[in-house]
Amino acid sequence: MATPGVGAACLAPSAAAAPRRRADPARARACHARPRLLQLVRRRCVAELSREGPASRPLHSPAQQLAPPLVPGLLAPPTQAPSPTTEPDAGVGDLEPELQLEGIDEDSVDRTVVVVSEQDSEIMDAKEQTPAKVTRSIVFVTGEAAPYAKSGGLGDVCGSLPIALAARGHRVMVVMPRYLNGSSDKNYAKAFYTGKHIKIPCFGGSHEVTFFHEYRDSVDWVFVDHPSYHRPGSLYGDNFGAFGDNQFRYTLLCYAACEAPLILELGGYIYGQSCMFVVNDWHASLVPVLLAAKYRPYGVYRDSRSTLVIHNLAHQGVEPASTYPDLGLPPEWYGALEWVFPEWARRHALDKGEAVNFLKGAVVTADRIVTVSQGYSWEVTTAEGGQGLNELLSSRKSVLNGIVNGIDINDWNPTTDKCLPYHYTVDDLSGKAKCKAELQKELGLPVRADVPLIGFIGRLDYQKGIDLIKMAIPDLMREDVQFVMLGSGDPAFEGWMRSTESSYKDKFRGWVGFSVPVSHRITAGCDILLMPSRFEPCGLNQLYAMQYGTVPVVHGTGGLRDTVETFNPFGEKGEEGTGWAFSPLTVEKMLWALRTAMSTYRDHKPSWEGLMKRGMSKDHTWDHAAEQYEQIFEWAFVDQPYLINFDSSENCPISVRVLPDLASSDCEPSNPRQEEAMRQATHDVQEHRTETHTMAPSETMLESAAYGRMRAENPSEFVPRSVFFARDGGSGIDRRNSLWVKAAVVYESITGLHVNDGAKPIATSLLLRLADDCRSRIHAGQTPQTKISTAVSDALKEMLDVNPGASSKVVTAQNVGVNQLGKPADLPDEEGSDENKRVIDAIFLVVGFLRRLSKAAAAGISRDAVDEGFKSTHMQDIVTDVIKLENQLPLKLLLDVVDHVEDAIRGIAASPATSEFEDLKKFLEGYKLGFTRATFFDDVVRPFCWYYSPFFNKQLPAGAAPPKVADGQQLDNVVDNPETAARTLLDFLHDSVVPVVPRAASEKGTGGGKTSRMPTARELNRSGVRIAPGEDGRAAVEFDETSARLRLPALVYDFKLATVARNLLAREYEEQSKPVTRYFQMMNELVEDAADTRILRRAGAVRGGGTSGAEVHQLVKKIDGYATYPSVFMAMDVQIEKVRQFHDKRMQNFLVRYRPGVIWASSVAAVSVVAIVAARRNRG
Repeated sequence: MATPGVGAACLAPSAAAAPRRRADPARARACHARPRLLQLVRRRCVAELSREGPASRPLHSPAQQLAPPLVPGLLAPPTQAPSPTTEPDAGVGDLEPELQLEGIDEDSVDRTVVVVSEQDSEIMDAKEQTPAKVTRSIVFVTGEAAPYAKSGGLGDVCGSLPIALAARGHRVMVVMPRYLNGSSDKNYAKAFYTGKHIKIPCFGGSHEVTFFHEYRDSVDWVFVDHPSYHRPGSLYGDNFGAFGDNQFRYTLLCYAACEAPLILELGGYIYGQSCMFVVNDWHASLVPVLLAAKYRPYGVYRDSRSTLVIHNLAHQGVEPASTYPDLGLPPEWYGALEWVFPEWARRHALDKGEAVNFLKGAVVTADRIVTVSQGYSWEVTTAEGGQGLNELLSSRKSVLNGIVNGIDINDWNPTTDKCLPYHYTVDDLSGKAKCKAELQKELGLPVRADVPLIGFIGRLDYQKGIDLIKMAIPDLMREDVQFVMLGSGDPAFEGWMRSTESSYKDKFRGWVGFSVPVSHRITAGCDILLMPSRFEPCGLNQLYAMQYGTVPVVHGTGGLRDTVETFNPFGEKGEEGTGWAFSPLTVEKMLWALRTAMSTYRDHKPSWEGLMKRGMSKDHTWDHAAEQYEQIFEWAFVDQPYLINFDSSENCPISVRVLPDLASSDCEPSNPRQEEAMRQATHDVQEHRTETHTMAPSETMLESAAYGRMRAENPSEFVPRSVFFARDGGSGIDRRNSLWVKAAVVYESITGLHVNDGAKPIATSLLLRLADDCRSRIHAGQTPQTKISTAVSDALKEMLDVNPGASSKVVTAQNVGVNQLGKPADLPDEEGSDENKRVIDAIFLVVGFLRRLSKAAAAGISRDAVDEGFKSTHMQDIVTDVIKLENQLPLKLLLDVVDHVEDAIRGIAASPATSEFEDLKKFLEGYKLGFTRATFFDDVVRPFCWYYSPFFNKQLPAGAAPPKVADGQQLDNVVDNPETAARTLLDFLHDSVVPVVPRAASEKGTGGGKTSRMPTARELNRSGVRIAPGEDGRAAVEFDETSARLRLPALVYDFKLATVARNLLAREYEEQSKPVTRYFQMMNELVEDAADTRILRRAGAVRGGGTSGAEVHQLVKKIDGYATYPSVFMAMDVQIEKVRQFHDKRMQNFLVRYRPGVIWASSVAAVSVVAIVAARRNRG
């Protein structure tokens, strides 16, 4: 059965499928048939039309495989459009032929439910709601939404606004990650698995995500599930800072959000292509870019629109420019996300400041832009508040609006609030005075109704203006006032709150931390709420305060200026205002506003009561905000969607820029024959690459942008120090010094003589002569040339004649291929061609390094002794350079050098034209390499893997044939297999440490990718788990529940461990199964501090390092911090889950859980008994 098309292109018109929106007669019949169809649908059984969806099914059911999604992928065009399937109707029979409408594709998961349009979903509502004028399908995309996950105001908005829109008749979906960190797992208990899963092509691989669904409050809550969302900590980071892969996590979210309306059958039918995407902050900002770049060009989502909601412009999702290829976007769209830091914000003088900015991409491509207040919509266009995007936002003022957030009156209502001791209303404020008295009692303040009680609730940081409060407190405490603060943040401010409370015991209280019930009681019990924020996009505390009759005193900025009206006792209609908004932000202005408010409270009670009642009478509900959002949506659908057909970087049609190096310099359109020549040349270059070069996994990684980011972040572990291979040019000085190092090592290996400064020229000449002879012997230069047909050559020649300016760019198609591969062109001349450089590198590796390592292994020397040997000859840098990704050579080249290097060395000795080597003849004539092609694996590869393995192994890695070689195939003909011939020593090292898992075990549990967290070593020790070392040198974890023994590979700490580990992690970056990465993440979980490391050292699971364990602890933390998420290795995860379950079960035992306390109490009791007995004996 043919594989269906994937992604947006699946819905593009094709010859095999009917056009998507062309059937106007059918649509006309649908309009006439609508009343009759509604009658049929309304007669259906309520259970059939339930929005709860299908029953929950396990992720890995052996009897039933997951049904393929309607749009399973994202890139390849379809070969044939899927045909819709129908099943018997349940209750009303088949619909009449004229009522069968197109536009709904069904798979085998659910029954077919025919619906004419999204507006028909209103028949599902159990109770009538006030409908909107026009109802739409709305898709919210967000990084958080209450009550599932919340870190701030964004979660409140995305948890309430969708419900308000759904209550007005819209069909609303919210797409967010399914965060599982242990404490939040219960929030998703009612969400069921939809049976839908897609693979997302980004970050150098294909990443599978699944969808969970919960229908609540008339909203479809869709949760995107992926292992990268399963980790301890907060939503975006942990105690060590923001997660390093947040760009990857929210790229997945954006792709999944674009696919969800097309594939998820919620309530029996999909949302379809006519949607309004509401994207919130940078986490969802890639959605408008994807719609414009990857969907609309294929005819998908042409009827959709997108609205960007900016909650906080300070967070924009900025990452290095090298990460752009990871996003899976076309190259010509780089300008949409391009971002350049100003010079003052760059790290150093050579930093160009180039980056990609998610939020900027949404500002450019979204159809409408909304901020969370009208004042903030103006501030973001100013240099002070625009955070670098002010000019771009100013250019889009025509689509920029501000809407103030609402509040959830179910949680914030003084008449029903469960956190309050007394309730009150706008007509009866007696309960508020009682709440104030109870709050004073709770805080230990004097209970006085005549004293104004000022409150502050928020983060203790610079943005919230805590420094101004700190400076104002000495003056404020001279007044007859009480002040209470609730919050956490900067430790310095937390300490100041504690010390201030001790200085003003009857006037000031500081509550360090945060408590929802306490925040409700402070909001209700205070008379004044202070908010001196430097900037506040919207702010919710002032809305809560007014809802509870508490008068806000705020800095007039952003949403605070929009929502708080300064008190005016002489207004046109009498007294006006709901509080005080002061400006500018100074201590003097803030004190003036507070003293004015306190004076009004004491001396003008009727005016104060009017302030309270006007604030409580304001409409702060989400229904008012939802109505304004509907107007924004209407304006968005009036305009055409964002769609581009030209390359914005050079104003050239994208179709012309097929091969940039062959395009004319002035970008004038070429004739059809020239375009055909360019296409044919591109095809021939790609075909030549495929025929002549098969990349190994380690080599493929070097071509990715992800590796560029790794290299920039940690150059010491990836950039060679002393030995630069041909792949990495470095500078001319580096290349020349590297050649001298190689020459010296090869010279010493051949002659056994140490190289001094006087011998450098002859050592260099020997290496260059040896490389030239070897290259000739292995038939260098006879590789197939790129094939270009005569017609294409003529067309290229004609193009050059027409446009001579292109001659500087076009020489041959082979040159184009070299340019595309990005090889350096400014290397030292004495090394010769690129091919000659690679032969030099191979000779150095085979003769200079591997021969020395092979001899040490054959002599039975331990790894520590080999380390000392390299250290004694100052070769530590060479040892670490050899294992780095950039210095990997294919197996075929190494074997070719092994075949010919002995003959080449002896040939130099026998040649009459080599008088300069006359003194070396005796060494050259008797040289023996010590291994051959037939013994290369046993004599070289196995010792290499044994020495470089991060794990202890008593013996050399066993194996009769190299990894990835078919049974019966010998190493001497392994080059016939292009995949194996392209593999490198790093690939073999990775294979040697990967556990051999039976196929059944490796396939168990695939799909969901759920990972378990390993308890720390001390926790395992407390629960009775015995840790034992493994000695097979593989990253295997085994747990025996009967004996409670956990076998871990023995990690060897030495000078090369960090380099080896990081390059292994980078090597498996793009692979779906990552055993080495998963191991180091598990180690990070095991090792919380140095005490855990000491436990592992005593158990033998860690070898080397100091007795304190600090070095190993720091190294493990650094390595795991660089590990890539998600890191899945199901065989290891299964064992970790067993350990977790055993540990949790044991910790339920009282004696085990409180073992230290029990031991302490037992010891005290025993000592006491002994003392009592001894005392009685002494008394006789």
